[in-house]
Amino acid sequence: MNQRLLALVLLSSVSLSGCIFAVAVSPSSAENANIVVVIGRWSGTTSDSAGSAAGVWALTQNGTSLSGTAQINDSARNMAGDGTIRGAVNGKSISFHMEVPVGGFAAAMAMCSMVIDGEGTLADDGTRITGSYTGALGGMMTPQRSCGSTLSRGTLSMKR
Repeated sequence: MNQRLLALVLLSSVSLSGCIFAVAVSPSSAENANIVVVIGRWSGTTSDSAGSAAGVWALTQNGTSLSGTAQINDSARNMAGDGTIRGAVNGKSISFHMEVPVGGFAAAMAMCSMVIDGEGTLADDGTRITGSYTGALGGMMTPQRSCGSTLSRGTLSMKR
C-alpha cells in the first residue's frame, strides 16, 4: 500500500513539475516573439562631417541588448580601426554606442580614439539598417597634430 501511495505522489510531482515548467516557459516565449533579431555580420558605409568610411559590424544579441565588434576603414584618410559596439533593439529601432579605444586605430592614428552614438531602423525584410549618428575623434597623432574632430550629420547604411 505504501509503495502505491509513493508511486502516486511521485507521478503527481512529475506531472505537476511539467505543468509548472510549461507555464513558466510559455509567457517568456510570447514576450520573445516580438524581439527583432540583428545577430550576424553587417557591412556598409558611413558618411559624416569628417568624410566617409566603410564599416563591418559583427553583432550578438541577448534579448533586446546587442553587442559586438566594429571595424572601420576610411582609405581616403588612411584610417582603419577596430572597436566595440553595444546597444538596444526596440521593435525595428536600434540604438547603439560604438567605441574605438586608443590603440584601436592603425599606423599614424594609433593614439586616436573614437566614440559614436546613433540610432537606426531595421528594414521590413530584416536585411538593412539605416540611421544617423554623432560622435567625436579624440587624442593626438603628434604633439602638433590632433586627432580630434566632431563627427556630425552622420548617416549609415548597413546590410547583412
